Amino acid sequence: MTEGFYSQYSTEYLQALYRCRREGRETMTHVRYAMAIKQLSDEKGQALAEGYDNALVQLANLIASIQRKIRQRGKIKVEPQSNSS
Repeated sequence: MTEGFYSQYSTEYLQALYRCRREGRETMTHVRYAMAIKQLSDEKGQALAEGYDNALVQLANLIASIQRKIRQRGKIKVEPQSNSS
């Protein structure tokens, strides 16, 4: 996610976020599997699942926001202006 943040284009950042989303979903699969084979307690597994679900919702909102900005402004990232002269 950080690597994508420092990319030149919003579309590159968006691709990094898609990768993060895939990785998060993959981790959820591993958590569920670990719970199913009793390598992870249900309590800890549920806590992890809830945390990942929350993070994935936030990530989906960030992706949607960036997609809107790309439609409005194009793919070049707008750099914050410096206050120093």
